[in-house]
Amino acid sequence: MADTIKIVCANCGREVDTPRCDTDPPNAVRLEGVWCPDCDNGGFDMPDFFDADGNWLEPTAGFISDRMSKYSLINKEPKP
Repeated sequence: MADTIKIVCANCGREVDTPRCDTDPPNAVRLEGVWCPDCDNGGFDMPDFFDADGNWLEPTAGFISDRMSKYSLINKEPKP
């Protein structure tokens, strides 16, 4: 299992490799359907996990809040 998972923004297609969470399905290598911080519209994301062969995987319970907290830290501009 890889140490990272690729998140793909549902709006702009931006891809970010981020550390895996305990709540990610073990075979997942890609997470689609969430919005990056630049595109976030305040709505609810509909995440989909995929394995290395492109097969959809069932998400595990409790992954959303953990994943979004890590995603929102990526590429934040430092405060003055």
